[in-house]
Amino acid sequence: MLLVRSAQNPWLIRLYWLTPVYGIVFGMETAEQIIIHSSTFNLYYMKKWLYPLLMLVVVLFTASSCTKTYNEVIPSTTILADVAANQWKTDDGGKTYYFLVTTPELTQNTAQSDGVVVAMDRGNGVFEALPEVYQNTSFTFLYEPGTVSIEAAGVNGAPVTLPSGTIRIKITIIPANATN
Repeated sequence: MLLVRSAQNPWLIRLYWLTPVYGIVFGMETAEQIIIHSSTFNLYYMKKWLYPLLMLVVVLFTASSCTKTYNEVIPSTTILADVAANQWKTDDGGKTYYFLVTTPELTQNTAQSDGVVVAMDRGNGVFEALPEVYQNTSFTFLYEPGTVSIEAAGVNGAPVTLPSGTIRIKITIIPANATN
């Protein structure tokens, strides 16, 4: 809605609807100038400056909200260990098997605050993240300062099927900041 003072009769004030399409004011008989608070605006000139001004405001708000942050990259530590088929040990008559990988990089502090990820390559060049179940055998890992233990156990009492050849273990220590 728009209150308009007629150019022919300044004492006549009319109420008009302004449409967003081409700035047409319904109800005007002639192309009048719109007088608002003692300023004269022509619809054509008003639209000519309004859209670029709005676009400029949008660009300024968008550009001013951008901030560039720099993240410091701290590389992780990766330990590779090869395990032959005869290096698996058992303490319970063959229900579970394990082997230990010595990891001096895994200190008390890193064991408490950093992330440890273990993956196993069965000789095909593909590392599979642990824990996993392969051929009805569950492979998991446990770690403490200085040692990572890889364990194999049968699923639901099934016999353990150990890898027949040499496998490669990849242990990755990912630095993190402890919150407590």
